Amino acid sequence: MEKYTIHGNPFFYDGKECGIYKPRETIGVIYGSIIITDIIDLINKRPIDAAVRMVTLMGSMAEEQLNLEGTLNSSLMPKDKVKIDNIRNTKELSDKLLEALKAA
Repeated sequence: MEKYTIHGNPFFYDGKECGIYKPRETIGVIYGSIIITDIIDLINKRPIDAAVRMVTLMGSMAEEQLNLEGTLNSSLMPKDKVKIDNIRNTKELSDKLLEALKAA
């Protein structure tokens, strides 16, 4: 477990790889890895209410992508098991971050 600080409070994360699909400027999506230190930095640079909105959006995107798993054409969202697991990890991370923000 790695220890981080969110708005002055300790936050522990198990280091599971996270990622999410995001829209391209053209048709389709592109997969992007989520770097935990970057997310923590973004959270700490924002007021708590703005950080909650950001993390909620990230979690909602991950949840939506998990709900669509297997229903989309593979050209729109590849059916890669590792990436699906990483999206699931992103949803779990978002939930944990929201808990930490509520405690801040």
